[in-house]
Amino acid sequence: MSKHIWSQIEAEIKGKGKQVSSLDKGIEIPKFLGSMGKLRYLNLSTAGFVGMIPHQIGNLSNLQYLDLHGNFGNYAETLSWLSSLSSLNHIDLSCVNLDKVSDWLLAINSLPSLKVLKLAICQLHYFPSLSVSSDNLSSLTTVDLSDNPLGTSVMPWVFGLSDHLVFLDLSLNNFHGPIPRGLGNLTSLRYLDLSANNFSSTIPEWFFSRFGGLEFLSLWSNLLQGPFSSSVGNLTSIQTLDLSFNNLEGKIPTSFGRLYLASNNLSEGIPRCISDLSAMATTNYPVYNNIAYSTNFRISIEKTSLVMKGRNVEYSSILNLVRTIDLSQNNFSGRIPTEVTKLLALQSLNWSHNHFTGRFPENIGAMRSLESIDFSYNKLYGEIPQSTSSLTFLNHLNLSYNNLSGKIPLSTQLQSFDASCFLGNDNLCGSPLSKN
Repeated sequence: MSKHIWSQIEAEIKGKGKQVSSLDKGIEIPKFLGSMGKLRYLNLSTAGFVGMIPHQIGNLSNLQYLDLHGNFGNYAETLSWLSSLSSLNHIDLSCVNLDKVSDWLLAINSLPSLKVLKLAICQLHYFPSLSVSSDNLSSLTTVDLSDNPLGTSVMPWVFGLSDHLVFLDLSLNNFHGPIPRGLGNLTSLRYLDLSANNFSSTIPEWFFSRFGGLEFLSLWSNLLQGPFSSSVGNLTSIQTLDLSFNNLEGKIPTSFGRLYLASNNLSEGIPRCISDLSAMATTNYPVYNNIAYSTNFRISIEKTSLVMKGRNVEYSSILNLVRTIDLSQNNFSGRIPTEVTKLLALQSLNWSHNHFTGRFPENIGAMRSLESIDFSYNKLYGEIPQSTSSLTFLNHLNLSYNNLSGKIPLSTQLQSFDASCFLGNDNLCGSPLSKN
């Protein structure tokens, strides 16, 4: 925001006997902002404002960008003033309390130029009696309605959204029942997050065939069950797939860039063709962030948190996440295929809490990009191969509760880990264990 506007805000605040520095203690958004008729960009995000959003903002007929997100003390009882902002192409009211707003869909539908809509954590409710078409929103590319009490089923309004829609986040909305077929209308999606709902039944066959352009898909923490559909191979552009914390079962397919399948009921062995994951088989893989998305796409997924290798890890952007295979807490058995060591760009490998047997992959030292290995709670036996001393980037290791034996190889990395990383291997010795 320009210094001119802030000077006027300061004047109004001082007129009330307050200092600008007290913004974080609760100041209402000044009504005089509505008199700045030429204003096109207004960003008051995380500024500590409280109170009702002034309807005078609706006087800003030239406004194209409105961001009030992160002002947890702000609220509105109506959004009817939005209908006057026909030039608006970006609106972010995330964390603003809209619990009493019953006309939000009507208001949003009156914005024909809208491209980015972010209403996460707004206490939004959906009113089925309010039948609203989304035909007027032909420019929308990004919709984030995550973490709202929107009812038990996805509202039909979503199914008619723009063919240009590439980003849709409906996570944490308490949706129930099967994944609705209407989502299949959104064939241009590249990012789809349906995580932390209560979707049940199987993942329908049409689901994977309709979203050939998807690059990010999360169905994490639902109630999905049944076999792992082979039609998932239709996701030819997928780079991040998270199906963890469901009740899926059976064999897994092979062509993914990142696998998050933890805490399911998957069984049998790991396919030897795992080395065909070409996105991970080279250290010269393309950087996901270089894909020509709008800035809005990247901002929408900043500060994503996920549980990996028993720790909470926060990344500045999920687009820069390490290349990971997480198959933990399933029922996999058999030997770890040696082909996995051909995935030279892999940085995190978590196969803990399964029933893997056999020896530690002999050539694991070739995976020089590895930063994390968790093979704990399996039935691996034999010695830890000498090649592990080549893993100079390794910062997390857990080999506990297997049947490993012999002396831990000497390296600058392995001896730096706590002895607990090797517990439960009675025949293992050497530093950092006390048994030599």
